[in-house]
Amino acid sequence: MGGGSTQYVVFRLAGESYGIAIEYLQEIIRVPAVVRVPLAPPYIKGLANLRGTILTVYDTRVRLGLPSGNGDEGSRVVVVKFGERQAGFIVDRVDGVVDVPLSSVEEFRREEGNTAGADLITRAAKLEDRLVLLLEPGGLFGSAGEESCRGGSGVTFGGTAAGWEE
Repeated sequence: MGGGSTQYVVFRLAGESYGIAIEYLQEIIRVPAVVRVPLAPPYIKGLANLRGTILTVYDTRVRLGLPSGNGDEGSRVVVVKFGERQAGFIVDRVDGVVDVPLSSVEEFRREEGNTAGADLITRAAKLEDRLVLLLEPGGLFGSAGEESCRGGSGVTFGGTAAGWEE
């Protein structure tokens, strides 16, 4: 893979380590008060007011197909900006920023026919003490061409302000 490294913010979800390139990190905040939105997908926790900006808050565990957690004092929201989109992703705890050598990153393939979550995690980093699954920000938000979301009843929420995709 060559020399060099990339910085990732590393966090925990259900006991496993995940990372997202720091270039997409806007900030890390405490879990804010969230307003639930009827008919939103199950992985949308709701909307929050972030200094005058409406922020969609995702239940990252549900988004990744993990069991939902209750959260605690260590839970945080990792606010990610990808292109013109911004959203918050609830994590169990933030471990910090890690320099990941490019030589330690490997792409992996899913079993044929198993495409669930294929756009969420495509690479992993082998660090000295653990394996870190590297999240693709575009996959967290959904595909870039999607501009609306369908709730469980098929109701479409228009626009990108809330950033809902399926």
